[in-house]
Amino acid sequence: MTTDYDILGVSEDASVEEIRRAYRTKAIKCHPDKDHTPGADERFKRLTKAYHAVFTFAKTRRERPSPVFEDRPKKSESPLRRRGSNLTVTIKATAREMTSNAVRVISINRQGICTACQGSGSETGKAHSCKPCGGSGFQGLSLLLGEKKRCTHCSGTGRIPVKPFCGTCWGKGISKETVQTKVVLNPFSEVFVIPGMGNHIIGGDPGDLHVSIQVEKTTGPQMAGLDIITNIVISPAQAILGDNITISIYGRPVEIRIPIGIENGATIEKDGGGSTVDGKTGKLRCVVKIQTPTFISKEEEELYKEILKIEKKQTKGPKILGI
Repeated sequence: MTTDYDILGVSEDASVEEIRRAYRTKAIKCHPDKDHTPGADERFKRLTKAYHAVFTFAKTRRERPSPVFEDRPKKSESPLRRRGSNLTVTIKATAREMTSNAVRVISINRQGICTACQGSGSETGKAHSCKPCGGSGFQGLSLLLGEKKRCTHCSGTGRIPVKPFCGTCWGKGISKETVQTKVVLNPFSEVFVIPGMGNHIIGGDPGDLHVSIQVEKTTGPQMAGLDIITNIVISPAQAILGDNITISIYGRPVEIRIPIGIENGATIEKDGGGSTVDGKTGKLRCVVKIQTPTFISKEEEELYKEILKIEKKQTKGPKILGI
């Protein structure tokens, strides 16, 4: 199975800088603007999702405190070490937020370590070794058979809370809590994976938080990676003579130079007019739409008549198109 690390071409212990450098190298090669082979768009999206998952994990990975137990055993290196369940939340965002590195604060309801007893499950904050499993967390018979089933007496923790039980979690060591986390939006942030922000579990590792971004559809500018694509409507006079105009891109004014004699459907590119992520800024791509006026003033009509006379003289009469 291909992992996110395989897609980026980095090891699981790669540094943040190594991950960022690997992504930039591959993104330049497989961006749809340069890679015109079938499936380029999907490959680029998969690369971007892999980057955010790996980058976020490397940046936010940290050790979390464990409950205080008496005669605590060493941390288990068993592949059956328990893990809390993942949580998934979906938030809506506008294209303007996605292109401006907007910060969103997310509130999460999850199962967390009980703060009253620090996860011990006991009012004394202590626990003793589970006798049925000998503190291993696995049923004795299953160990002999090689099955390694978790102990039903301690739920695989290897510890039993010392009575009286905690009045908040009733001996479970886990209680409901609401926590907040921040995410920084960008054109590539369709999915965030925040390690350790999911449900907690005693004697194991917390799950992850998966944040899915739904971008609200609009008729305005559209995102294409770091680039922004928009339509601009100009008059025939502007198309013929050229002009300088100012347009608004998600509330940001941008000056555009219309070259002389531009044609309908042509694209004007402006460097630095797109979105900025990790110090890299995309382009603004403006697709030109020349709009023929429906209503004109008397003065404009006279001017157009003069232009038409000049055109006819230059072409020596009207052209007859063949059928």
